[in-house]
Amino acid sequence: MGYLFLLPLSVTILVPTTFLITYGIAIAKSDVTPAFPYISDTGTDPPESCIFGQLLNISAVLIALSVYVRYRQTIEYHRNGPRLLLCLNKTTLALGLIAAFGVSLVANFQETSMLVVHMIGAMMAFGLGVIYEWIQLYMTHRMCHEMSSRYVFIIRAFLCIIATVCFVTTFAAAAVAGQQFTGDDPTKWTPELGGWPAHVVSTASEWIMAISFISYFATYIPEFRKVEMTSITVYIIEEISPMISSSHDKRYGAVDSLQPSPGAIA
Repeated sequence: MGYLFLLPLSVTILVPTTFLITYGIAIAKSDVTPAFPYISDTGTDPPESCIFGQLLNISAVLIALSVYVRYRQTIEYHRNGPRLLLCLNKTTLALGLIAAFGVSLVANFQETSMLVVHMIGAMMAFGLGVIYEWIQLYMTHRMCHEMSSRYVFIIRAFLCIIATVCFVTTFAAAAVAGQQFTGDDPTKWTPELGGWPAHVVSTASEWIMAISFISYFATYIPEFRKVEMTSITVYIIEEISPMISSSHDKRYGAVDSLQPSPGAIA
């Protein structure tokens, strides 16, 4: 049994741990309201923003590695498989890596400092993440007998539906709530500031969507137990120039000249 299953397992542990830690610190410091903040709201102010950024950056790398292992796993099972399947496999690799980069953008660019970049990262992470899930669902259906099972397909289908619905409601309700908001600081949103029902729908949908993404990667754990990856092999493609080697020996001495003489030993 290989250890590649630790990649999606780490994602399913580290991401929710990050959210819970930053949420707890933000609540303790009164940086956000306890009821239904956005995930990014809990990682806006220091020190929680530092923890949020560092752990999400690590999570982004783990997500990218999981996406790559899934890509290579599919190749090994279907090296001479249908062209459509191989094309979709490359597509999911690109989508997954871009989505992982979006997670890094969300981590590094807080919404209160660079909202545009933060929102671009969120759309990359969530939007492309939803597309990635649906394509992987189709591939799961095609590869049920080789790589997966019918039960896993059903679970992923359920998670895809949840993620898609929550993606739409998160951004649609956020637009409505933003128009009705009358306060100055959206990270401290309270019912009397307007747009509260839409705000709750938006934030709750975002949390559920994040949980569905994490759960989707959790479905990779049993499948990654069946594969392992060998170490990277490094090849020398250009030899050292003899002239350089000769001058190096004259300056520093050849390796053999470093050996002590019998007289010196005596």
